[in-house]
Amino acid sequence: MANPRVLISTDLGGPDNDDAQSMIHALLYANDLDYRGFVMTRTLDGGRVNGVRTSGAEMLREMLDAYDDDLASLRSHDASYPTSASLRAKIAEGSYSGAWPGTLSAGARLMITEGRAASPDDPLYLLGWGPIHDIAAAVLAAPDIVPNIRIFSLSGIGQDPGNTAAYDALVNAVSTRAAYKDLWWINAENSMRGIYLDKNGARIPGIEANLPWVLENVADHGALGELFHNKYTYDLSTTRTGPSSPDGLKMGDTPSLLYLIDAVDNDNPRGDSWGGSFQKWSIGTNTWVDRTDASLKMGNFPGARTVYKHREEIYGDFEERMDWADGPDLGTGPKIGLGRTEAESLTLAGYRLAGARADSSGQTIETFYSKGGHGTAKGTFTGPSGDYAMSVRFFNENDGASTFKVYVDDELAFTWRGTGGNNSFQTVTDVVHIDRGDVITIDGTFQAGEWARWDYLTVQSVTSAASTDAFDFL
Repeated sequence: MANPRVLISTDLGGPDNDDAQSMIHALLYANDLDYRGFVMTRTLDGGRVNGVRTSGAEMLREMLDAYDDDLASLRSHDASYPTSASLRAKIAEGSYSGAWPGTLSAGARLMITEGRAASPDDPLYLLGWGPIHDIAAAVLAAPDIVPNIRIFSLSGIGQDPGNTAAYDALVNAVSTRAAYKDLWWINAENSMRGIYLDKNGARIPGIEANLPWVLENVADHGALGELFHNKYTYDLSTTRTGPSSPDGLKMGDTPSLLYLIDAVDNDNPRGDSWGGSFQKWSIGTNTWVDRTDASLKMGNFPGARTVYKHREEIYGDFEERMDWADGPDLGTGPKIGLGRTEAESLTLAGYRLAGARADSSGQTIETFYSKGGHGTAKGTFTGPSGDYAMSVRFFNENDGASTFKVYVDDELAFTWRGTGGNNSFQTVTDVVHIDRGDVITIDGTFQAGEWARWDYLTVQSVTSAASTDAFDFL
């Protein structure tokens, strides 16, 4: 089944930093979701915080730089993580003016384009992490996308309480216009707060109580973890100071994403999802709001317990993704990446430099008598985990029978013998599975006057290797 199509409308760079926390979290799940766009909707503050222009797009690009640094580690767990370049191409500016209806922004136009590319069976989820202005503008400008989209807004009216025109227009359309009566819309006002409230339903104490968790499970976990901790954990409010600007973990918009990544049926808003459980709204045929059961209220926040009850699973899954970003310890020794690695660059034991031959790419290495004619060359693999064509270019003498063995993390991958050639370099290739952080060892043993000389090894994707004429398969 295809990953859910997702477009996020965010006020990243606005009144507080929890959108930034949620966005970094979202990038860790880019393998499980099909991101179709990131729209910067800043109608609440006009793009200025405390009089200073701030750019959500630039913040996201910085996050994608960090994502790129962690990509090899992430791909060692799932090769389907997209490139940072493909995600950068999906950033669009939304509206910076609260005037309604105003001019349709580039972000709203992207929503329409992606909505038309979706279908009722493969819908586009519009996640409203900020003011609902661009989502409402897109939907009202293009009623034909209604069957193809699903809206999950976080405090659709509370994100811009001084200017409710866009929210009111969308509610009115669903209530009174036939083209909109079946619009699928979860409008969560309070349930999402369960991700950060303390057990008594308190907001700021809950956020601050999560700080030790960030220090242990996010800080120093890859480039994304460093950015999350160093830039978006302290003074979460960008417009307030002191006790009203806490340090810790909030991620108040993340439940909209959790709704899509857990194992619960996305077609059932009543379900017991990590993103919350909802009841029917009084408008339209397919709209949903926070549960009002007394048992699910935390403090002043109806429905918050529907998210709070899943905190252990939510945080545990986030912790695992941060571990993915951190990657294995690759140590300080020689590295073997994709492409060519010269033999002399590896950690050698029982091998020595044999000089450059006319037809070698550089130095060759050989075993020698005082070490018993046996040697090893080792390096740590830095590429993403996967199946690769590994090739070793060795010197095949006409009178020898030296033995070569290739180990991946101490497991024998393949072996061959130089059974007498014409005093020339030849290449042997085999397909092996290599995980990021695995130690690759080339083991050579002297026999019949041949000193197990070799020049370099190459690691390529199986597809690349199959399409090249560079290998002499033995």
